[in-house]
Amino acid sequence: MIATYTSVLAVCFASVLIGQAAITLCGRRGVSWLAPACGLALLCAFCWATVRLPGDGAVSALGVLLISSASAIYLHRGPLEGARDALRAGAPVAILALLAASLPFIVEGRFGILGTSFNPDMSQHLLAADRLAGGEGSQLLVQGYPLGPHSVIVALHQGLGVGIVQGFGGFTVAVPVLASLTALGALSPFSPGRRLIGALLVGLPYMVASYLAQGAFKETTQALFILAFAIGLLALRDPDQSAAWKGSALEAVPLGLIAVGSVYVYSFPGLTWLGGTAAIWAAAVLIDLRLRTGSAGKPAAAALRPAGSALLACFVLVAPEIGRMVDFGGFETFDPAGAGLGNLFGQISPLEALGIWPSGDFRLTPGAGAVPAIGYYAGAALASVLLLVGLRWALRRRDYAIPAALLAALGAYAAARTGGTPYTAAKAVAMISPAAMLLIVRP
Repeated sequence: MIATYTSVLAVCFASVLIGQAAITLCGRRGVSWLAPACGLALLCAFCWATVRLPGDGAVSALGVLLISSASAIYLHRGPLEGARDALRAGAPVAILALLAASLPFIVEGRFGILGTSFNPDMSQHLLAADRLAGGEGSQLLVQGYPLGPHSVIVALHQGLGVGIVQGFGGFTVAVPVLASLTALGALSPFSPGRRLIGALLVGLPYMVASYLAQGAFKETTQALFILAFAIGLLALRDPDQSAAWKGSALEAVPLGLIAVGSVYVYSFPGLTWLGGTAAIWAAAVLIDLRLRTGSAGKPAAAALRPAGSALLACFVLVAPEIGRMVDFGGFETFDPAGAGLGNLFGQISPLEALGIWPSGDFRLTPGAGAVPAIGYYAGAALASVLLLVGLRWALRRRDYAIPAALLAALGAYAAARTGGTPYTAAKAVAMISPAAMLLIVRP
């Protein structure tokens, strides 16, 4: 237990410090709720870049310590605006999210590997991390599988002396804590109590909680990056969406950093959600400006520098991984001719992304559990109505970012459902849920 929670604290504090320092360097002096996601993205990228150096992860551990310390010193030298308010808002969210993410361990009565009779994937992850810690290769390494989180685990193992198992447990629990904190970035206008509840619902919607409970960490991390990317887009422009870009050339760089993390956690498929979100959001904003002002050329031209800076930052940090991304294209999970079921019984319902699914097992179809089928469909109908209300609420305020993330996630699901396997389609359903929940709770 101590090793697991030590890992949680290490990942959370390093992510927040490194992320906030990076965002501050990009020109923002105030506290940003994008910091947890940006920091985790940089953490995965840095650890993967250094874990194979001599020392079998010792360089990664030392580097993270030095960068975190330097970030703390840098932030302390220029006090952040709103730091106390952010602490008051974030502390209860982090504590309750930590308790919620600990429930699977509490139910099991032990700390260790979750879902041992439910999902065998952790055996491969443990082997890959153990081989990295020993300076050896593995099948996942050869296949181009993204190993950013695994390298963070190795850094925890070398730097703090925690076991590989406890490191994975700590990383798994840390992600929903960071996601709940990130959600606060879209809930700032609301009362403290509503922000607290909303952040927990968005950070741990049903599908994300389901993947957490079976010991999955890559899906929950990618869902965090999608959520953070959408919230980052939400904050880029003035609320009335009527003026040209007013931010600095570096203001969009944090979005590029989040995309970097997505690559090192989910390889090239991760960019489909983020790229789709950005494209849909940009089109919606420009069309809206054209309809209301008669011209969108000036805002589009003003956005080129920030967008170019973000793309450049992303490309520079991702370039060393391009060869492995190509190799990952042949990974067995993507083969539609294969069984592609993994631990599933078949295709799961996309309605599960709405958050109301009265079953402890997300693999079950309506009526297969203790609740009659009508209970599933009634809950899905209620959530669908609330989602439509949330969409209308967002669009009336010209908040196009979260609807864009939802639409991109739905497109990714449609592609996975028609051209992929049930296993990949289920992962795509999990990616829909944070955006859907955020749209539902904001009104």
